[in-house]
Amino acid sequence: LVQVIGRMNDPSAIPALESKRKSGDAGLTMEINLALYQLGKKDYRSEIIAGLSDRDVSARRAAAKAMPEINDSPTDEIIRALKDPDPQVRMYAAQALEKFPKKQATDPLIEILKTDSNEETKQAVTQALMVYGQQDLGKDLAARLIKELPAVNQPNDRLRIVHILKTDAYKQQIKDAPKEDNLVYNLWKYATQDEKNEMVKTELDRLLVELPEN
Repeated sequence: LVQVIGRMNDPSAIPALESKRKSGDAGLTMEINLALYQLGKKDYRSEIIAGLSDRDVSARRAAAKAMPEINDSPTDEIIRALKDPDPQVRMYAAQALEKFPKKQATDPLIEILKTDSNEETKQAVTQALMVYGQQDLGKDLAARLIKELPAVNQPNDRLRIVHILKTDAYKQQIKDAPKEDNLVYNLWKYATQDEKNEMVKTELDRLLVELPEN
């Protein structure tokens, strides 16, 4: 209900919301902070950001989920939230970094793709990296992801990387790369000599068909 009130854009709800902030429920308080922020009470911004490091996981989840709504996105705090022990917090942080792409977030996002144990978090990171490939800040990501492939242990995670590389923006990066980078050859070599998982090999072969020969 608090979330709905925040989206209704009716400032008359502000007094009622503020009266409920001391309910004792940290998650609810954070949701109220966001609703008040959406209704124009921008002074609650700092409390919402501080919620990313709250001891209560429900508060951290609510704060992380709120990050796409916050103006002047607090990138450093969101990147730190990518290391939160709670997978929902990490997922929401990745979604925020998808909406507000930042160069300094690329390494942490790739690290999650390689090592995180939560499927929803890794899917959120996959979506974010697809967006990053369309930005100037991510113009070297195709080469980076190709280089990372041998270091990724889980086949499903390598499959995610291949699916990222199959998007139009990344295929264009590969096509535009200097010949001396040998990106197509490196992909082919990895697919034929190193990859053991048949599903990943199949997707790599499909990608290679769509790329120019060296």
